[in-house]
Amino acid sequence: IGRVSEIPAVIIHGQKDLVCPSPAAFELHQLMPLSRLCILESSAHIPADDAMIAALVQATEEIADIGFKGQ
Repeated sequence: IGRVSEIPAVIIHGQKDLVCPSPAAFELHQLMPLSRLCILESSAHIPADDAMIAALVQATEEIADIGFKGQ
């Protein structure tokens, strides 16, 4: 995973996602120590439900607060 592991991230995963199984999100989170994992129990793969949209907006705000370092 290389340098990506050094980037703060929010990993948002729908528990009902049949395309990308939950273990993949957990594994990615373990490889990225600066990440926060958000599992949405009622969401699936497509970011179309209210819970997923809210999580994406919150994650965007969190990352915007951190800013871009090293540029």
